[in-house]
Amino acid sequence: MKQQKIFRQMVAMLLILLLVGCSPQVAISTNLPSISPTELGLHLYFHDDFSDPQSGWDEHHMDLWKGVYRSEYEDGHFVIANARPGYMVWARHNLSLDDFFFEVEAILEEIEGFENQLSSFVGVILRFKDESNFYFFGINGLQQFIAGKVEGGTWKSFYIDDTFQDFGSSESIRLGTGVTNKIMIVAQGSEFCFYVNDELVLDASDSSFADGDIALAVNWIDAPVVVYFDNAKLWWGGN
Repeated sequence: MKQQKIFRQMVAMLLILLLVGCSPQVAISTNLPSISPTELGLHLYFHDDFSDPQSGWDEHHMDLWKGVYRSEYEDGHFVIANARPGYMVWARHNLSLDDFFFEVEAILEEIEGFENQLSSFVGVILRFKDESNFYFFGINGLQQFIAGKVEGGTWKSFYIDDTFQDFGSSESIRLGTGVTNKIMIVAQGSEFCFYVNDELVLDASDSSFADGDIALAVNWIDAPVVVYFDNAKLWWGGN
């Protein structure tokens, strides 16, 4: 994980949460893939409860307020803390995935003395090629979600409403801190489905990246944020 080189333009776009005068540059799918991994021809590649610190996720730590950023195994969870304004912190698994089905639970910790934690997005990077090319889906404690891609260093949203906001909202996202939200992503060719707590919040089609790594990710919007991940499951056709 290379937080020192994390692509800052994406985070700036997340901070602005606005694409002024632009239209979506991906097609919204009307042909949803099945959400059953077996119907997609996938098998369970791992079920990670993060009890084994050798299970493959990147760890990094930089000392200052529990780490300006840190990603590490801790007490049966994988923890990502981000106290670095304007940055996204991620932990990769160093795989090259094409079609897959992935789910993970995320809990946003309440930090005493800080407000506005709920606006930071917590989620999954998929088909990561490098720091300037990947997809991202995230949710926050305000029941909002964001999905899109960084391509050639430019953020493009999969979702834009009629007021040009590039984030949506869903009551399926549990509100606040200390609650568990399950994020689930289905990637099948150029088709993507994004679920929260077993409810579909967005589907999209984009063919920019055919494969790439997967990562757990947390960005800073208005305040430091600590997230506990648990029960990551990956279904994949690879070995």
